[in-house]
Amino acid sequence: MIPKNLGNVTQRQFIYSDFDRDGLRNIDDPKPFNKKKAVVKNMYDKSGYQDRDVKLSEELRAIEHYNNARKPFLKKFLRENRGSFGRIKSVPSTIKKLRERFLEKGLVGDVAAASILTKNRVGAYRKAREIKRRYKYDPDLTDDFYKTPNGSHYALHYGLFDNRNPSVKMELQVKSRKMYEMDEKVHPYYKKKKIPKKFVKEARRYFKQGY
Repeated sequence: MIPKNLGNVTQRQFIYSDFDRDGLRNIDDPKPFNKKKAVVKNMYDKSGYQDRDVKLSEELRAIEHYNNARKPFLKKFLRENRGSFGRIKSVPSTIKKLRERFLEKGLVGDVAAASILTKNRVGAYRKAREIKRRYKYDPDLTDDFYKTPNGSHYALHYGLFDNRNPSVKMELQVKSRKMYEMDEKVHPYYKKKKIPKKFVKEARRYFKQGY
């Protein structure tokens, strides 16, 4: 089945399926969205991959390699920090982010991302100080969203370097469990870049309570 949109397509389907049914896997197909076939036209228009001069197959191979290079550092960090959790960004998401940022230097900092949750805000700052003692971090990728919140988002962000391979970075978020639950609730609206004011007020209330 050809999907109607890319929203529910897994990374494996995106790379290895044959969206336009021409016998070539997407990763091997210079034009995996063939607009001449009406069955995929709507998906192509909504996918955000309208640049026909860029071979998606080349992008896929490059991004797959780029993302996989970050897995060892993420796994190592999760082993060393009990209770932490994380993920590697999917290939389609990475491509979308790269195009939004016009291939900025350093590419995408949150391809590999981890989170550590604490009981409250005091615990978040305490844990952040510990992390900064144990890992090298990039001051340019450090943000205190408790001091300057981004809408309903309150957290401490750090770009951590892999000590074994300094070219590899990972995003770390440290925040209270209450703020994490808030982020989970807001996430669908964040993707649409429209966060209802009620969530901003709710997050501010949690902040005043020490979370």
